[in-house]
Amino acid sequence: MKTEYQRGQVYPLFVLLLVSFIGLSALAIDLGYWRYQERAQQTATDSAAIAATQASVFPSPNALNAALADAATNGFSTPDATVSIDPNYSDAYTGGSGGAVQVTITKSYPKFFSSFFGGGTQPVATTAVAKLAQAGSQCLTGRDPNGSITLNGQKFSGAGCSIVANGTLSCHGGDYSVIDNITVNAANN
Repeated sequence: MKTEYQRGQVYPLFVLLLVSFIGLSALAIDLGYWRYQERAQQTATDSAAIAATQASVFPSPNALNAALADAATNGFSTPDATVSIDPNYSDAYTGGSGGAVQVTITKSYPKFFSSFFGGGTQPVATTAVAKLAQAGSQCLTGRDPNGSITLNGQKFSGAGCSIVANGTLSCHGGDYSVIDNITVNAANN
């Protein structure tokens, strides 16, 4: 025999489970958004590290400027994001002798649904390290940032040869199959 007090016992349990499900769904949406933004930010950090490394090859203090410019091109600039650079980074993976560039980008992203659980933003930091490794010797070097190197059909021979240009580089025809490395300062293109 049922009494009046037994009716509706499922409703509080249903409400409790519904609130829990909505909370977990909201957290999953925010986590997915932050992960997507982190991936885009990591790509920009990698690109900034490569730009800074290329700029540090030539005798100029342009590594920081190149990293900042590249990060800004990819949408990460002050005051929304913080870009920091260590132009003489070294660790066990870079050979321990320095010469590598470490770039870190930090940016805060909004909390949409999970803001109910506290706070309004979620900081995301990404780091990239790049080191320029020259393959062989330089068979052609142009150090003038305002200069231009034009290769019209020249053939270079010799394994382990690389071309380094601080200005602009134009290649029209020719055989460059033995060239191991071509470096052009991206800040001056």
